[in-house]
Amino acid sequence: MEKTLSITVDQEGVAILTLSRPKLLNALTAPMFQELAQRLREIEASQEIRAVLLTGQGRGFCAGLDLGELKDGYGGQEAFYRHIEAANRLIVLLAELDKPVVVAVNGIAAGSGMNIVLAADLAVAATDATFSQSFGHVGLIPDVGGTYLLPRIVGVSKAKEIIFMDRKLDAQEALSLGIVHQVVEPAQVLATAYAAAQKLAAGPSFAFSVAKKMLSRCNEMDIHTALHMEALSQALVSNTDDYKEGVEAFFEKRMPVFTR
Repeated sequence: MEKTLSITVDQEGVAILTLSRPKLLNALTAPMFQELAQRLREIEASQEIRAVLLTGQGRGFCAGLDLGELKDGYGGQEAFYRHIEAANRLIVLLAELDKPVVVAVNGIAAGSGMNIVLAADLAVAATDATFSQSFGHVGLIPDVGGTYLLPRIVGVSKAKEIIFMDRKLDAQEALSLGIVHQVVEPAQVLATAYAAAQKLAAGPSFAFSVAKKMLSRCNEMDIHTALHMEALSQALVSNTDDYKEGVEAFFEKRMPVFTR
């Protein structure tokens, strides 16, 4: 049986998930979506894992849905719907995971592959990385979060341009639009993303979890609701050992060591 996903966990609590279909640019199959979702649920339940690094093996991050499966329609309209719904659950898991997710984008990130990047918290791209929605090539609309995530990051007008004109973005344009937060040489992309994940793993994990939930809903709240939720959340976080350690470290003029 083809092994399409690998996972390792380091001593700092970083889980490294690697898409492993390099000959097909890590195109996603139905079993891959299911396995990724299962791995994320296991990561969610783990007390040892504090951050996630997601990358792709070979010369591309992810070319999107496997066109071989797409050509067959996944066995009919109902099966197609169920497949997309399963893929959607993966995007929700990434977006709502209470641990920060960093993506290392090497090469192509197309269709669902781009949308996985959009669902992550931070993304590091190689200088030769490209980003595209690509759904127009096969007569489909963006799915797996494309119509929700892309306009929230780049704006509705720019999202229409990228989708309707089938724009392929290079790494620098993706950086300028906020799709990725850093661009480095290809040989450095994995190490740079890994360093970011390690830094997040060493941080105040509960505070990150609460902040992530707040930020993911910022477009859905008016300012009064957002400020009220900030006050409630801050009161909750201020009762943690991480907060106490952070304050002590500040006055002792040292780096804090947060709970492991």
